[in-house]
Amino acid sequence: MKGILICTADLIKKHFKHSIVLIIQIAVTVMIFVGFIGKVQYIRSTKDVANTFNKDNVIYYYPFTFLDSEFKTEDVIKQNNLNVKSVGEADYMMINCDDQLLPIVGYNDTLLEYANLEIASGKWFNDSVDKNVIPLISTTDQYKLNDHITIKDRAGESHDAVVIGTIDKDGYVLGFNRSASKSIISAEFFVSKPYSYFIAPYNSEIYSSLSEQYDMFVEMGMPKMTLGKIITYDSKEDAEAIEKEFDKYGSVADIKLMITNYKKDIKFNILINGIILAVFAILTATGIGGINGLQSRLDRRNYIVYYILGMNQKQCALTELLRSLFVVALGFITAVILYTFESVRNFLYSSEMIISPLNFILALVFLLLICCFVSMKYVIDLGKGSLIERYKNQD
Repeated sequence: MKGILICTADLIKKHFKHSIVLIIQIAVTVMIFVGFIGKVQYIRSTKDVANTFNKDNVIYYYPFTFLDSEFKTEDVIKQNNLNVKSVGEADYMMINCDDQLLPIVGYNDTLLEYANLEIASGKWFNDSVDKNVIPLISTTDQYKLNDHITIKDRAGESHDAVVIGTIDKDGYVLGFNRSASKSIISAEFFVSKPYSYFIAPYNSEIYSSLSEQYDMFVEMGMPKMTLGKIITYDSKEDAEAIEKEFDKYGSVADIKLMITNYKKDIKFNILINGIILAVFAILTATGIGGINGLQSRLDRRNYIVYYILGMNQKQCALTELLRSLFVVALGFITAVILYTFESVRNFLYSSEMIISPLNFILALVFLLLICCFVSMKYVIDLGKGSLIERYKNQD
């Protein structure tokens, strides 16, 4: 084994410049390859946005910001005798949780029924929840499943709350903070990354919930946010009537159409990015394989000498494998070190990428397959034909 290590070190030393070039190429490849994989993973993860609502018959309505503060959605419904099943609303507020003010979003009963958010642990709101405790869905790592929290209202009265479910930090919540569009190509605009600590029932008739007495926005002198609403309906005719009337007061879009377009958008993005990833993988395999193969050919004279001196094919294979692994390892470690610099990450990776340890593992496996295949090919070739003739033909 000692002799094999000595031979490996000698081969690396003889072609040090070629090894440096290969290490740099491997490092760059890892950084780019990780980004491509992260892009495809991100696109696949956003497919859950299309399942945001439990039912199809939903219209998203976002009011004009210049409307009078007294304007009410219910007035439009009554004045035009619209056949509306229910209106879903969200309310953002600051509340006193364990003696610290935290942002929280409250969903009314319609949203609690229609929302279909991906839960990382626990469960969504349901009838089995203790009616005397305010149920919460945590959207941060600070609060875990089954954590008990004390909430104080404006009067200073304490209320018990418990975390019944959690949403992953990379998940989505219904944000209702963008205007709608009938020509929208993506349903992603009405969901967003969580920027509140909890989701809770608000003015609910079913669950123990928050209400106006908890809202700290006005008390703190902060303006209310303009938020969209969902309007549920029964028939296509009802939807057309609702869209016609509410179009006068804001932007409206049928979520069924938006989701259909969004699914098409997801498939197209996966296809395009998948093709780009495949092409990059082929070009990279050719480039790294070519340089590694060139280095193996340069080392062939040395391997023939090793053969003549008594080293068998397995020992030559192990020597070549160690040489390749050493170069791949240095290139991979270089990429990992570069990734630790925030400036490098910001330059290479956008927010629309999921960069995880799995990405680097896949990149490493990809590199090992390339190098091992090329190295072993040349070692196997050494066992064919006359060693003396091969030695004479080496440059």
